[in-house]
Parts: sequence; structure tokens; C-alpha cells
Amino acid sequence: MAVVPNVWGLWNMLHLRLRRRVQLSLGAHGALLVVFLIPGGIGLARLVDTFAIQWQFALPMFPIGMAVYYLAWKHVVAFLNKEMGIA
Repeated sequence: MAVVPNVWGLWNMLHLRLRRRVQLSLGAHGALLVVFLIPGGIGLARLVDTFAIQWQFALPMFPIGMAVYYLAWKHVVAFLNKEMGIA
């Protein structure tokens, strides 16, 4: 559980570093994080052998997760970046 907030912070720093070179909105950049987090979580679950992945339930999580992350990054992270003066 401690991995996700740290990855969000690193992902935000990556966006701030690349925003002049790569023309990608903050929401779209945040949605791409799902592409790394879901396979990372699946790999970690397999590594520690905690549970088996049921792919019929896991695969629909990609577009749902991307939509949720898009909205969270577009509104919440953008607001917090403006509040901190780094946007």
C-alpha cells in the first residue's frame, strides 16, 4: 500500500520534468500510470503467491482504472500542483 503514493509522487515529478518536451495532458499522463501499476501488482501477487489472478475480472480493470486515474490526475493532482505552485 505504501508503493502507490510514492509512485504517484514520482510519476508527477516525471510529468513536471517532461511536460515541455512531451505534449501530454496531466490527466492522460496519470491514466498511463495504470499500465504500470496493474501489471506490477499482478507480478507482486505472483511473487509472494498470495492469490491467483482471475483474468476475466482483471482485464476490465485496465479501462476502468485508466478512466478513474484520468479524472483523479486531471482534477485532484492538477489542483494540488497549482496549490504548491509547481503547475
